[in-house]
Amino acid sequence: MSQQDRLSAEFEPAALSTIDKGGARLTYIPIAEVVNRLNSVLDDFSVIEADAFPAPNDPQWIIGKAKLQATIDGQVRTAVGFGGVKVKLTRKDQTPVDLGDEYKGAVSDAIKKAAQLWGVGLYLARSETAATAVYEADEAHAAGYADATHMHQVRGDILRRVAALDDEAKQAVLARIDDAGYRSRTLTLEQAIYVEEWLTETENT
Repeated sequence: MSQQDRLSAEFEPAALSTIDKGGARLTYIPIAEVVNRLNSVLDDFSVIEADAFPAPNDPQWIIGKAKLQATIDGQVRTAVGFGGVKVKLTRKDQTPVDLGDEYKGAVSDAIKKAAQLWGVGLYLARSETAATAVYEADEAHAAGYADATHMHQVRGDILRRVAALDDEAKQAVLARIDDAGYRSRTLTLEQAIYVEEWLTETENT
């Protein structure tokens, strides 16, 4: 089994957790299980960048950013993810309970998003019952900002990689994208994963 297949494999039920959101019980993958999957499959996995900051459109949310790097099936790959965590406030005076915890949670959320680009937990994101809570994020403006920023980054990276190819390779990749019916400005996460794999194949030939 390839490293990519092992990364994308479903988790054992015992490794999953649940959370109650909006009257529904949803399933998600804890950060410890995601990191364990990355470490167990990849020999040189590392987090080469991690940061967190208040959401520019809503300071009650913390946005995390993480950049991962590893060699997957002989090819050096990077992945950038953004995540969001809502700041918990005390009931008495509405001050943050533990900002340090929120910043840590935002980075953990970002690592999960980046790992999803390598297929980790992607099957769960497709699940109708889990899609809104795979990364333990409430539906709010900052969560939307994190998701939008994440996909903007992914699409931008793809466009830069395509632009760096020679003309023949560029046309081959663009034709493949067109044949698949994808559009660069509206790529979904799942489509972006396939395009990045095609780019990696082209760059290494």
